Amino acid sequence: MLMSFLSYAEEVEVKRDILALYDSSEGKDKKMGEYFENPHAGVRGKQKVILSKGNRSDQNLIFEALEMPLNYLGMKVTYWDVNQGHFPSSIEMKKYRAVMSWFEDNIMTDPHAYGQWLIQQLKEGRKVIILGEVGAAPDSEEARDVFKRMGLEWKGGKKESPWRLEITKKVSQMVEFERSFSNEVKNYVQVKSQNPQNKVYLSVKERSSLESFDEVIKTPMGGYVAQEYTFYEDQNTGFKQWRLNPFLFLEEVLDLKHVPHPDVTTLEGKRILFIHVDGDGFINVSQIKHKQYSSEIVLEEILRKFKIPHTISVIAAEVDEKHYGNSQSIRVAKDIFSLPTVEAGCHGYSHPMDWETKTMGMNLRGYTFSTEKEIVGCRNFINQHLLQKNKKVTMMLWSGMCNPPEEAIALTQKAGLYNINGHESFFDEDHPSYFYVKPLFRQVGEYAQPLSRAGSEYLYTEFWTENYGAFKNVIETFKRTENPRRISPINIYYHFYIGERSAALNSLKAIYEWVLSQPVFPIFTTHYIDILQGFLSVKIFKTSSGWKVEDVGKLRTLRFDQGIEIDLKKSRGIKGIKTQGGAFYISLKDVGPYELVVKK
Repeated sequence: MLMSFLSYAEEVEVKRDILALYDSSEGKDKKMGEYFENPHAGVRGKQKVILSKGNRSDQNLIFEALEMPLNYLGMKVTYWDVNQGHFPSSIEMKKYRAVMSWFEDNIMTDPHAYGQWLIQQLKEGRKVIILGEVGAAPDSEEARDVFKRMGLEWKGGKKESPWRLEITKKVSQMVEFERSFSNEVKNYVQVKSQNPQNKVYLSVKERSSLESFDEVIKTPMGGYVAQEYTFYEDQNTGFKQWRLNPFLFLEEVLDLKHVPHPDVTTLEGKRILFIHVDGDGFINVSQIKHKQYSSEIVLEEILRKFKIPHTISVIAAEVDEKHYGNSQSIRVAKDIFSLPTVEAGCHGYSHPMDWETKTMGMNLRGYTFSTEKEIVGCRNFINQHLLQKNKKVTMMLWSGMCNPPEEAIALTQKAGLYNINGHESFFDEDHPSYFYVKPLFRQVGEYAQPLSRAGSEYLYTEFWTENYGAFKNVIETFKRTENPRRISPINIYYHFYIGERSAALNSLKAIYEWVLSQPVFPIFTTHYIDILQGFLSVKIFKTSSGWKVEDVGKLRTLRFDQGIEIDLKKSRGIKGIKTQGGAFYISLKDVGPYELVVKK
């Protein structure tokens, strides 16, 4: 009995939750977009402008750029608007590994309450990571106390000295990740490291001064990065590149070296491949064969030839004979959904363009917007009119701006549907930065909305207006998200109107052929989302002999980013180990228990 108690006492759960603070007033009445002209590529970038309502948790710099590296390191992010008028209690904060902020200004509703709460987090031993602005009166007593408890001294705010600055210390691996500082250091913040245990990665000074200041610092209680040294942004085009190495910085500040990371990119050592198709353009007449719909071309040239899992959706009103459909659209949809390699999804009843404002994409006689009709009505139409008895709709593929409110996501769960789409990722010649690879989820109230993992042909072709063969450039994103680190599965994502034009269809074929020449593990989108749910639920414990893992759900891969020797004879639940790009991927068996014993 005593031995059993000691064994239990040696287990310590790895905290995987990060509380991300954001200020909704910073985004008020702004248009958030992904538009720039890449001066290096000389090519116009992609544009997708969204109207900000000033209160969404996906309109801040942590979501835009930092959550993806946190996900890669196995962390889960919860967002908290500092303008709510209160902060989480000590009991609510127990699960969090760290508090993180990345503010763009120092204006806040109640800066003193915020400062006092932040001090309390440090008193309780919780790490605090500050990127960019402090967010609230940096010269205040509370802010200075926060810096002091982090082993730092705040000696003043930002100073502009573009021609007189020189770098006195620089760890290039940490601070020149995607872009060097060559002739680009313009200002600095007057912060100094005071704790000998701190690690300073970048220091600068004015040439006329003997005093240098520390701009990128790791401390035992967290970390600090001055805004100028987080990323580069071209003020004319919006083009962005990281200066800070977010993977290395977060790994070090959060003490995540040699910790197993739940991995959603890999199965049995192979890169996951999933494919989903939005229903748009199902009944568009193809220019390839003028008597056929685009959907028929996709059926003949793609779905019947590439016999791997596909998630296919339709817009109910586009197929329904009561609206835009006819007997031909019904027949083609039935043929597609009858394929054993196809799982059925819906793309809305009227293809909503904006789910928050209830803006429809189609004008339907006698119909006013109904969230239930768009989700449950679409599902019921497909189940009753397009599917064989042994198949049911399993997915909701969000349409338009892919911005479902909380009640819409709740309704998909009540209806027994998985959901996906939104915030497409790019990493190519036009977007040469990890900055444009988005996180796994968008937080919507109490729900996590799974996001697509790559851009569709809609954006590669300038909203389906030109350069119809450009979709094949998504292959560059697939390559860059594989090497030097595998940060994403492969997600082929397109619409039925791709069957309109030969150039577009040929680009799609080239994508399939390249992808299938790689060592991939094709799965349905529902399986991928099950893996995401496992990412959210999994618990990892440090033990005296290694690691114990519980509540994995359908998650089947753990990853170590540094060399580690696992004793396979003593471990339990391990199927195999594969090395890829310097990382170690550990495949788990379908049935636990799971214990990783590390060789001494």
